[in-house]
Amino acid sequence: MSAEQLTRPTVCVAPTARSKCQSCSEKIESGSQRVGMPARHAGLSVTRWLHPVCFVNNLLVDTAPSSRAKCAGDGTPIAKGEPRLLMRLISCEGDARAQKIYKPQNAYSLIQELRKIEGVGSLKADSIAGMDTLSKEQQKWVRDALSGKKLDAAKVRTAYVAHLHFKQSLS
Repeated sequence: MSAEQLTRPTVCVAPTARSKCQSCSEKIESGSQRVGMPARHAGLSVTRWLHPVCFVNNLLVDTAPSSRAKCAGDGTPIAKGEPRLLMRLISCEGDARAQKIYKPQNAYSLIQELRKIEGVGSLKADSIAGMDTLSKEQQKWVRDALSGKKLDAAKVRTAYVAHLHFKQSLS
């Protein structure tokens, strides 16, 4: 695998049936698609393998609580209040083992790869956990970003600030 593939989730065909899904703990059959999630273990970079459906079930959309995070796709900062896509590895016990944070527009190519896989092809932005917690403007922005449209993140941040002011005025 290339250095870039070690920093972002990748989709590939399992060459053997020796790996098991790190989310559901079931075997990943030889010749089937799998998603490699970069992680750390004992100070080393490792790849954790998941069934594509398990990977999709672990996706989460939320808004950045601060401006400290950087997008794993391009290294740019994610502003406070900006929607972000969390690619998480949640074990069958419910423990978070690894996580990559992306700006939705930088996750487009991976989402497109996942949509080509049988059983995942119906992946829509609205089916990702957390979409219902976003404002209508943010939901539209995430939908557009995950469909490949070029967007201005500043507009969605402005909508988020307006949403916060509206919520505060109700209380």
